[in-house]
Parts: sequence; C-alpha cells; structure tokens
Amino acid sequence: MHLFIAGFGVVFALASLLIGCAPRRSQFLITDFRRSNEVTTYRTEFDEAYFDVDPQGNVDLVLRRVTPSEDDPRHPVTQIVHIKTFWRSMPGRTVASKMQLNGTVSYVLFRGTFGASFDGAGSVFFSFEDGEETLVGELERALLKPVRTSRDDLETLGHAKLEGQFRARRDPRKTTRIRHEIDRLLGPLPLYEVPRS
Repeated sequence: MHLFIAGFGVVFALASLLIGCAPRRSQFLITDFRRSNEVTTYRTEFDEAYFDVDPQGNVDLVLRRVTPSEDDPRHPVTQIVHIKTFWRSMPGRTVASKMQLNGTVSYVLFRGTFGASFDGAGSVFFSFEDGEETLVGELERALLKPVRTSRDDLETLGHAKLEGQFRARRDPRKTTRIRHEIDRLLGPLPLYEVPRS
C-alpha cells in the first residue's frame, strides 16, 4: 500500500529556506533517500506551531498541518513535526555547532487511522521573544528513519533528512494535545536500546 507521497496525494513544492533571520512562518524541507539512486526533496509549511518548556528548561515543540486529500476529502492528510530538546547550546559558553545533537525529532504523516513516523535526532537552535511567549529558531540536519507505523504494509519514506525554521507560540495545552494525537495513532516512541557489542 502506497502511503502519502503517491497514494495519499500529498503534494509539496521544493523551495529554498531563508535561514539567518527570524522566521515569520514555520517551514521545513524533507529529503527522502528511499531510492538508492534517487533523492527527492519536499517542502511544507506548518500553520500550527506550539511549544512548552519543562522545569529543566527543555523545549517541547510541535508543528502541525492538515491538508485535504486529493482522492478522499473525508480523510485529510496530517503532518506533524515534534522536537524535544535535551540540552541547549549557549554560543560563547558551550558548543554551538550544526553537527551537535541536542534534540529528538519525529516527523509524522497520517491519514485517517493510517500513519507512520520517522524518528531520529538533530541540532536545534532557538531563542525566545515576547517575554518567552514566542519561540523562533531552526532545525539543522535531523537524520530520521522509519520507526513506528500503524500497518506493516504501508510504503513510506525511507531514511530521510529534515531541516527548517520555526516560529511557535507558547501553549502547553495544545502542545500536549498534538503529542497525544501521535501516541493515539502510533503508540509512544520506543525506548532506545544500546546495541550489544
């Protein structure tokens, strides 16, 4: 069963991102490495972007976009990006490199009850505005692989790279609601197991 790119009629347009200035919109590029001799890049812009901050200062960021499906308007296509930081780089005080890993990243696609997630880690840079009510920043080179799926026969993206920029507003309730939406469909992200030597 084809999922999302062909079967669900999700259409993206390739575009360049303006990195280096505070973004007014949240937009991401996803590069699909499914075919060994073919690399495809898609762009999507998110119209919902919310965040929360835990007592340790880690950011929980969710971005969501729902678009009509071309072949069945009753079941729209939903895309979600979930980023959770586990430390924050402080330029001048700590390492601030685009090669660092300081956040877990999930890119989720689903339509109706069918869906899949592509999970991994990336480098997240951000700052606060409006008295810490707005979060602006960028995600650099998150490398993802298929981890969770609602059906074994779904044909999805393969290994992928996700990068982009975001602007989100603080809303703990909506952040939690969108995270729970992912867990209802696909279950929680499995715990990482250290490979045996």
